[in-house]
Amino acid sequence: AVMTDITERQKGERERERLVAELTRSNEALARFSYTVAHDLQAPVRTVKNFAELLARDLAGDLGKAKTSEHLAFVQGAASGMERLIQNLLRYAQVGEAPVRPEWVPISELLSEVKLSISALLSETHARIEAGDLPKIYVDRTQFQQLLQNLLVNAINYRLPGNEPHVSLIAETIDTGWSFAVIDRGQGIEPEHLDRAFTPLTRLHGPEVPGTGLGLALCRAIVERHGGRIWAESAGNGKGTTIRFVLPHTPSPVGT
Repeated sequence: AVMTDITERQKGERERERLVAELTRSNEALARFSYTVAHDLQAPVRTVKNFAELLARDLAGDLGKAKTSEHLAFVQGAASGMERLIQNLLRYAQVGEAPVRPEWVPISELLSEVKLSISALLSETHARIEAGDLPKIYVDRTQFQQLLQNLLVNAINYRLPGNEPHVSLIAETIDTGWSFAVIDRGQGIEPEHLDRAFTPLTRLHGPEVPGTGLGLALCRAIVERHGGRIWAESAGNGKGTTIRFVLPHTPSPVGT
């Protein structure tokens, strides 16, 4: 009985140590996330402030409509950037809170809806999206549409300069659920940065590529809420990227 008590006590101590270590990691991740959010919001706010001051001076000095319009465009652009970042932060936070409400969804139908939603981007870039046979799967329709749209927009935005984007969507049924791949022929991700690609607010390319650094983080949150996993494969250096994710036949309890 004494030996049993000691064993149970040791198990309890190991469990407490595990929980403390897990809590420490979570707090550190939250601190990094909070710092990054604050840091990234500083630049657009400063831009709004500076150009608003210039605009006020222009109006006071009556320098002419052309100059005023130019400065106003900078203000509007910075404000739009802040709005996109905040909206994506909200979506990212909401995925963690919202319950997964699965239903049977034909992915071909969902893909058509996504194409309609991003039709302006498709037209502007002359992007081509190809898809093989797509199954009907048991997922949260809204969240899966967000996932698919983010992956396709990412693949188009990270195209090679001067090239028309070509994106393939491949899906197949596997023993444990479904396997998906979104394959592009774009800029690619350097292999040493593949793990960081899914970290919130991580930008792996310069300002010439639009984005807030939350697209893939949102995708990971959605996939994990469904009990699945997601990863990236790329050789970098303009050789394209493949985003793969697998989902179980039914969402796990964590997503309910």
